[in-house]
Amino acid sequence: LKEKDLLERYIDDFAKVDTRSTDIIRDIKNNKKVTTPKGSFSLKNALIKADLVTVNINYDDIFNKLNDPNTIYSEVYDYIDNLAYDLDNLFKFMREYCKEDIVFISFYNPFNTLDENVLDILEYLNNKYKDVCLEYDIIYVDISDINNINESNLEKIGNRVINKMSKNLFETWFFDICLLEYTCI
Repeated sequence: LKEKDLLERYIDDFAKVDTRSTDIIRDIKNNKKVTTPKGSFSLKNALIKADLVTVNINYDDIFNKLNDPNTIYSEVYDYIDNLAYDLDNLFKFMREYCKEDIVFISFYNPFNTLDENVLDILEYLNNKYKDVCLEYDIIYVDISDINNINESNLEKIGNRVINKMSKNLFETWFFDICLLEYTCI
């Protein structure tokens, strides 16, 4: 978008590592404000004005659970159900303010394993999130086949996001973009 001179504003100041979906809901309710060299922005206003909102998730806790040899896999499924419930609440609340495109980037596979338990859990996680996205008309970008985040794969992810966005988005002259990131904790 920047290369095509279509980007009016990009706000990533609301994206913080270790923020949970419940934290973002609280931030929206409290109309959290950030001041940057680009100006002052409130989260509600950013959501209302954004032509595109991207939501990205940091999965350190899932990664740690699946790497822990003492993990009881059945408990991980319950944990994922709770995460999907929180994501559902987040999207419900975001949709009160954002009527435009919201893009959700799925969980990539950071494991170099063919362990069926791990692969089943990752598939379950992404399917749960995909179902929540469908319910709220959120663009779901599947990156589950990527298992290494490097420059080449970041470009792949970016291309998948572009391919999934609606055609109408590219017919707009300028974009306000709001980036939200949360951690499943």
